[in-house]
Amino acid sequence: MQAISVISSTFLSGGIFDDGIIAGGINIDSHSRIVGSGVSAVAIENTPTFGGGVTNNGTINTTKDGITAGSISLFSGGIKNKGTISASFSGIQFGAISTFGGGIVNSGAISAGGTAINFSEVSTFAGGISNSGKITAADQGIFFESVAVFGKTGAGGGIINSGTISAGGSGINFANVSTFAGGITNRGTILAGSAGAGVGLPTLHGVATFIGGVVNSGTIARQTGIRVISVGVFSGGIVDNGRIAAAPGREGILVNSSGDISGGIKVSSKGTISAQSAIVVENITTFAGGITNSGAISGRAHGITVASLTEFTGGITNNGTVSAVGGSHNIFVGSMSIFSGGIVNAAGGVVGGAVGPAIAASKVAIFNGGITNRGDGWCRRKSKRH
Repeated sequence: MQAISVISSTFLSGGIFDDGIIAGGINIDSHSRIVGSGVSAVAIENTPTFGGGVTNNGTINTTKDGITAGSISLFSGGIKNKGTISASFSGIQFGAISTFGGGIVNSGAISAGGTAINFSEVSTFAGGISNSGKITAADQGIFFESVAVFGKTGAGGGIINSGTISAGGSGINFANVSTFAGGITNRGTILAGSAGAGVGLPTLHGVATFIGGVVNSGTIARQTGIRVISVGVFSGGIVDNGRIAAAPGREGILVNSSGDISGGIKVSSKGTISAQSAIVVENITTFAGGITNSGAISGRAHGITVASLTEFTGGITNNGTVSAVGGSHNIFVGSMSIFSGGIVNAAGGVVGGAVGPAIAASKVAIFNGGITNRGDGWCRRKSKRH
């Protein structure tokens, strides 16, 4: 079959099911509606090849999955939603696919009782995921696992959000991935009950290689902002150009239980972080690129914490504000073999509010670069090293 089109104000009850070969895709126009009661609205299964992708400009309403695909060798053309998908389970769900090409683009609305965009057991996901619309999910916003290769470096790869993601679980997260390329970029709003933008999970195998970094130029709020955990090699760094507001007891940026991290962490002059602990880097083998703050960091307990590493290079530099009102310290470095690059509160930098030392270094075998204050503000005690 060349294609399936639903056009001219069609009301289709019972959904679309394909287990043959399609080269021209499935297209639902803006005047049409598909209702699936007890079945997925669009289901593509048990076929060697599917071409042309799925495009929805209309309305999909189902008590199961909105668009689902599984047991396919080659799926090309991607999935594009410009309309509305409302599903009791997943909005878009697929699994057991050897190669998925074309990516996923949402500029409409996806509402799910489970996960909005969900896939697993994919050998190669070629392309990226882009949301400029609205995603609402009781569980995860965008989640995938058991993927060998996802995305590509450069344009069209990775995950980009310029719309709104509201999720009971993580906004964006994935686990058990061999190679992820293209990074995560948030230019919109992510409101999440777990991590706003997550790379890896503590309860599952994480990510072997992550390329492209994480950049926030929008808003991430409610729980942990950016979380990197159980990653073998992470490159591209973490940048906050926007706003991260984490819940009490949560971190603004957390990098934990991983191998080699490069690219550093940067908070620009436009960036703000408010959290229990604003930036935490711990239980890492090597961290390269340092931490630089030119914005406003506020931690209820800690400003910046770096602990339990083998080696940290690039130092910590503050050009902005690091506040820990009532907390134990503003900047803490401890329990590592080598710390290189020093700690600098630059001219114009403000470090203050902590009950304990503004800057503390403890149990560091080799500390290179010293501690320097050129700034305007300083906590009640300048520094402590032991």
